[in-house]
Amino acid sequence: MKTKWNTRNNAGFKLFAVLGLGILFFIPILMVRGVVNDRLQHRESAMNSILEPIGNNFVLRGVSVAVPTVNREISDDVQWVMIQPTEYIVDADLEVSNLKRGIFDVPIFNATLSVTGKFETAATGIPEIRGEEAFLIFDTGSRKNFSKDPEVRIGNNIRLQRQEKTGLANIGYASAFIYPISVARLREGFSFQITTEGRGGKYFAMLPTSGENTFRVRSDWPDPGFTGEWLPTEREVTDDGFSAVWEIAGFNVSIGKTAVIDPTDFYSENLS
Repeated sequence: MKTKWNTRNNAGFKLFAVLGLGILFFIPILMVRGVVNDRLQHRESAMNSILEPIGNNFVLRGVSVAVPTVNREISDDVQWVMIQPTEYIVDADLEVSNLKRGIFDVPIFNATLSVTGKFETAATGIPEIRGEEAFLIFDTGSRKNFSKDPEVRIGNNIRLQRQEKTGLANIGYASAFIYPISVARLREGFSFQITTEGRGGKYFAMLPTSGENTFRVRSDWPDPGFTGEWLPTEREVTDDGFSAVWEIAGFNVSIGKTAVIDPTDFYSENLS
């Protein structure tokens, strides 16, 4: 006795069987993906619980001088003229350690920083300067990163005292360290040195100024990733850590050596 299967029915059964097997295989894939996503969320939560109290990523936004001026042809309101250094050097030593949250290890770094540079004869050609005082700005991404109050010295070892209420927080410098400096000193030009310590995680970033920039970073972290608009001009990576040097010419930086900020039409993204 012979039985003949209908060809159309046989093809339909095969298609149904393939779809059924596909669904059966897809169910464990969804379960695994759910477990992975859940684990990633727990990891992100663990990282945030460690990094947020210390300021998260560490960003140095540069050093500049703010000069209060008045253009009486327009109004008597204060405008800020921002002056960039002609030379800007950052030396950073990053010591990496791990903090644990549950089953997750989160790497953080302790940073020892030395920031040096100089402002050549400045404040010439600037409209009427209001008062006899300007402000040296050490701009950062977050003050929470710093475990030590920056020590700022200019010229022949003259130490500057930090000042809080300057009005500069209203034009995008809420996280900056600000130090009064005489306009007379600014006209002469001066060198500066800033030393401090701090902590951070995820990444360490430095923004160049319109002067000549040199960034030197050393660390015991053996697996660095170099990203950003400029890659190191020199680098050495070993099992014991790495060292890297960036040399960035000022003409590659979009901000000019002087810039005028009017608080009446300022938006924070101008400095982002």
